[in-house]
Amino acid sequence: MTLKFTLDTNCIIDVDEDRPSAEFIKQIVDAHQKNLTDVAVPYIGASERQKNHGYHATSTDFDLRLARLGLDHLKVLQPMAYFDVTFLDGSLLSDGPMIALERQVHSILFSHIEFDYQNYCKKKGIDELPVDSKWRNVKCDVQAMWCHLHYTRNIFITSDQNFHRKAAQLSAIGAGRILFPETAAKLLGAP
Repeated sequence: MTLKFTLDTNCIIDVDEDRPSAEFIKQIVDAHQKNLTDVAVPYIGASERQKNHGYHATSTDFDLRLARLGLDHLKVLQPMAYFDVTFLDGSLLSDGPMIALERQVHSILFSHIEFDYQNYCKKKGIDELPVDSKWRNVKCDVQAMWCHLHYTRNIFITSDQNFHRKAAQLSAIGAGRILFPETAAKLLGAP
């Protein structure tokens, strides 16, 4: 069976900032380039908050970032489209089963935060626009896992502890394994 790795946004940040786990992510990416495995990135990363606390103005900005990091040859997993969060040219229109899966992921990862943005705003007493950064971050994490599940991948690589704490529940709905970059690299025989 081919290992199908999904790199979450933290992996991209690790490579960009040359953090210790970057070497393991690069080993996994190298295995993809040699056709030894299948590695993909959820395109929801284009919607994540950047170091400057702003957001990409266009999806091309994210594409250029992937290219600069040598990750532009990886498969791209399109998330569900969300007004003022995702880019229309890099997301999917959703249907009932897609939303049901997203609700399931959300309830596992963030049961304490409202799924619907309008309800979130009412509870917090805030305006709906611009989209609140905390809710947006939740949506990005949920969509990263949603992409992993929707595209039937089997290893989700992340350093985000929330995914690791909920690994058993996520695996029960089809996520396979949730691994840190170093552990994932070892699956490929990396030292």
